[in-house]
Amino acid sequence: MPTTSQKQQRAAAYAKGQAVIAEKWAVLASETATNDLWDRLEAANLRIEALEQLLSEKEMQCCRLKSELEKSNQKLQKHQDDSALWKMKHKKTYHELHMQHQSTKRGQKKIGPIRRTAGDSKECRERGFQSVFERIS
Repeated sequence: MPTTSQKQQRAAAYAKGQAVIAEKWAVLASETATNDLWDRLEAANLRIEALEQLLSEKEMQCCRLKSELEKSNQKLQKHQDDSALWKMKHKKTYHELHMQHQSTKRGQKKIGPIRRTAGDSKECRERGFQSVFERIS
């Protein structure tokens, strides 16, 4: 039967062995954790590179779309200016034609009675001349 001191020595050796095993497991776990962290870091770096590439493509697309938008806005402004010019010309022409129509209409109203009067006086003159000619002959 082992003595108390032997039991104590065995217990101490066992505790020491358990401590060594726990330390080795900790080192192994930390190496695994380190490897896991390293792998995750590499994966994150790859993802960052992919996202940077995608961002640069989107920036190029955005610049291209901004350029096209600017060109379209310039064309729109040109067409609006042209449209305003044609509207102004149309309005001016319409006004001129309307004024010509009004003056013609007014002139015809004034000329109508004058023609009738002139026609009557012409007939009178012709009759008067005829009567004068009849008197002479």
